[in-house]
Amino acid sequence: MEDLVGVEPKIFKKYVRQYFDTIKAVVENKDVGVSALKDTGLKTLTILTQRIPAIYKDNNNLLRELFEIFFTHMISSSEDPDDDWLTPPEGIIGFYEGFFANFPT
Repeated sequence: MEDLVGVEPKIFKKYVRQYFDTIKAVVENKDVGVSALKDTGLKTLTILTQRIPAIYKDNNNLLRELFEIFFTHMISSSEDPDDDWLTPPEGIIGFYEGFFANFPT
């Protein structure tokens, strides 16, 4: 799924709300114990954000919900984070810093 979003993000643009709501439901569902499924969903949303940032420029509510999804997943994760979480790749952080630097207030 990550590859498809990375290569052909425009496929998701028309249905971004439905896709977003599906990923949100999976992440927030405590009965879904498969962390890899939740992680993949969040990765695809991140890739979609990188590839088509205009999705959020016109929809502040969707951007707020994106951060709520990440927060929900973070607090539901184990108490001891892996080393990967302690040292995330700079590309993702740099993207969000640049994204918010140009975001209208």
